[in-house]
Amino acid sequence: MAVDSQGPAQTVTLSNPTQSKIMLTEILTSGIDFSEKHDCAQILDPSAQCTVQIFFKPAISGSRNGNLVITGSDPASPHFIALTGTGK
Repeated sequence: MAVDSQGPAQTVTLSNPTQSKIMLTEILTSGIDFSEKHDCAQILDPSAQCTVQIFFKPAISGSRNGNLVITGSDPASPHFIALTGTGK
């Protein structure tokens, strides 16, 4: 991706396979090259799902790394999804 150009969004689907509600307290990206937009409510009901769109806009050339971080009330929280991209 060209430096200072934003590529198309990549979508991540969050789902709640449990029988309990999950409170989502934070959804964010780390690293200056990544951003997110989501349609998730604060409470993710049982069997519900929502989507997070990840955007990559490299600030400099080369390999760029970050994380999508999802924090909530489930015992395995926080969740990390590695993000990578290359600026040209």
